[in-house]
Parts: sequence; structure tokens; C-alpha cells
Amino acid sequence: YKSGDLVTAETELAIAASGDPNNADAAGWYGFILLKRNKPVAAVPYLEKAIALKPASVEQYTNLGNALLLKPGRTPADTNRAL
Repeated sequence: YKSGDLVTAETELAIAASGDPNNADAAGWYGFILLKRNKPVAAVPYLEKAIALKPASVEQYTNLGNALLLKPGRTPADTNRAL
């Protein structure tokens, strides 16, 4: 993707994540792009899936924590989980 073309990245990664639901990398990258596009609520399930499929991915834990902290209507449980 061209630098900064998050719209295309989001579209392509949505296709990749739905096309191969057991691909931790596709789910993780899609969650990351959703987070970058200020869609933390949408990002959470993909980041959770990436972690479930590939628990050793430190980046996905960080991204999930960020998504939980950025969620509109964040609860104390979200904050605790993020921390």
C-alpha cells in the first residue's frame, strides 16, 4: 500500500481476515488497521482472535490494550484488562 493509504489497507485486510479466519496475522493486522482508523470497538474481536490463534504475539497484546483504552464508553473492566 502507498504510505498512509489506510482505506485500501483496511479493505484488503478485511478480505484477508474473512477469507482465512484461522490466520492470526491477517486478524492481527486487520485489528491494527481498524485501531489506526479510530475504530477500537471493531478492532477488539480481531485482536482477540489473533491472540487466541497466536498467543506469543506481544504486538497484538499491546494493540488490544490500546483498543480497550480507546473504546468509547470504556468500562473499569476494559481498563483493568488493558493494563
